[in-house]
Amino acid sequence: MTAGHASSATIQDDDDTQEKANEAATTAQCLERERQDAHDAALARALQAEEEAAAKDRDVAAQRASEALARAAKERAAAAAPKSSGAAPGGALASTTSLRATMLVHETVALLQLHAQDVAVNI
Repeated sequence: MTAGHASSATIQDDDDTQEKANEAATTAQCLERERQDAHDAALARALQAEEEAAAKDRDVAAQRASEALARAAKERAAAAAPKSSGAAPGGALASTTSLRATMLVHETVALLQLHAQDVAVNI
């Protein structure tokens, strides 16, 4: 082998080595990008699951509050109802007052439910 030929072979080997190193670096970058994309997708799915669970919890809490208010309204209406079964003077007035109170409680429950839904949506 001549010196010029050996030098040319060394340069060729260096070029091949550099090309392989560049390919390996490119492959490593692609793998890292894929890993990062998979990581980001997993985080997005976890965040979505947490938001869905929180929304479900808010809905359950609003439903419980609504049911509790309805039970309280029912108890108030039962407590306000006349105790005697006989017709008493002013019985119609007491019945009207009881109905009015029940309707006000029902309206209050409806407003509280709407408020709870509004708060749940704005969180």
